[in-house]
Amino acid sequence: MNFCYALKLPKFESIVNDDINILDFISTRVPTNRTEKYLFYTNAKKIFKESFLTSFNINFSSCHCFYKPSSGGIHIDLGNYRPDKPEECWGINWNFGSPALYDYWNFEDIETVTHCLNEQRRPHTILKTSNIAKETYIHHQGPVLFNAAVPHRARLKSTTTRYAVSLRMEHPMVNWKDAVDMFKNIIVEDNSILEKL
Repeated sequence: MNFCYALKLPKFESIVNDDINILDFISTRVPTNRTEKYLFYTNAKKIFKESFLTSFNINFSSCHCFYKPSSGGIHIDLGNYRPDKPEECWGINWNFGSPALYDYWNFEDIETVTHCLNEQRRPHTILKTSNIAKETYIHHQGPVLFNAAVPHRARLKSTTTRYAVSLRMEHPMVNWKDAVDMFKNIIVEDNSILEKL
């Protein structure tokens, strides 16, 4: 089972609210003169049309919005680091600007674990390892089903700033295997969206 899958969805512009320009929506919320990555959370209804949010019978309720002028570190998107019983955390990601390189590791390859809070005071787990990634994907443009509960890192593939939106559901979350099964009819092999290296 992969950590990411390209999805066949309607064009982004057709599923967001009419007043949304996603680059403006993100960049106007980034603090002035910010040179480091920035993440903020918003209600999914502020970006996406209600008809799209309810089309999968999943309670998609929030969006993680990313501004990334540089590459990130290895982490999981949760504060509860339990390699023996990992929590579920996944989303549908759209990428704008620089393509992203997504690196993934096995839990057993992680050497140090640091629990902390991110800038928005949410639990976050920073990880370090000297081991090479188990899998790497290139996310160009378009929607990707993305596993955020296992050790991963997003790197920039170019010098262009990356903007991204990750549509998420609140806990209790559908597990990754079931999520992949739920979306199986729209999972596609499309190297213009996602390439597995």
